[in-house]
Amino acid sequence: MGLDCRFAHSIGDNACQAVSPLFDKKARDLTHNEAAAILNYLRAMASCRSTIPPRVPASAMARCASPPNSTESSSGMPPATTTPPRMVPPAPPGSPPTSSTPSPAFAVVLYRFAGYLRSRWGATKIVWGGVGGGSGKNAVDCHSTGHCIDFYGATTSRGGIFDVRRDWYSRPVFLTDGKTHVSVGGGLDKDRWGNDHRTSYRLLVNKDAEEKLPDDPDYYNPRARDFFLDVYQFISDECNVGPNDIAPGALKSGATIKAGFTIHPDYPTKLRTSHNDHMHFQLGATLK
Repeated sequence: MGLDCRFAHSIGDNACQAVSPLFDKKARDLTHNEAAAILNYLRAMASCRSTIPPRVPASAMARCASPPNSTESSSGMPPATTTPPRMVPPAPPGSPPTSSTPSPAFAVVLYRFAGYLRSRWGATKIVWGGVGGGSGKNAVDCHSTGHCIDFYGATTSRGGIFDVRRDWYSRPVFLTDGKTHVSVGGGLDKDRWGNDHRTSYRLLVNKDAEEKLPDDPDYYNPRARDFFLDVYQFISDECNVGPNDIAPGALKSGATIKAGFTIHPDYPTKLRTSHNDHMHFQLGATLK
């Protein structure tokens, strides 16, 4: 479909027509120059100029990345009259901000992700981390170079608040006989899959007879199953997909999960322990 160029007179119909086909191209298939062209178009349409550091509230999930050989970075917002979700970090208030800019293609991912969650769920806030900085375990990786993200959850008008830790990780894992899977560890390191490497999407099974109320200490969002399936669908559409990344339909059907690029609380290796409060997704190589 591309863009509707009837409303692009402010920057010229030719510019709109030139970039329009790129809006139908998967982010993982965009070249550096194609991604930059999309962001430059969005920047022209939105006249966005403010730099967004990764650990303070910002007005948009997406950012206009700089043109090649430029040190300037700008905030990218969807054109027209739509209001993008506000993105906030999971870091405690007062954490020192660190300025960073995603790679052009990943900035397109962030822009599209914000629009996707706004369109499907009415997202008004996205909680994220890891763009421009990670755990520090690796000197250079996809976090430090700006082409992966840790997604913690979102506030939406159609489903309420979604939180990976509360609504996914904290939910029990059930065996085929209906019993709860044996866990290992404790506290925030508790692994509800135990030492099992054969995992599936746990939110497909719910043994609660009634929904819990928000003031219940064990409350979880009853729509989390569908929300995180939607997020996984977006990742599958736009980001890294390898032979070990099962299709969204397979995840929804309860298929065995493989150790692919997308990491989450049901990941089949012990990486799930360090990803029990977020989903990790990326473009390109991990250690680059």
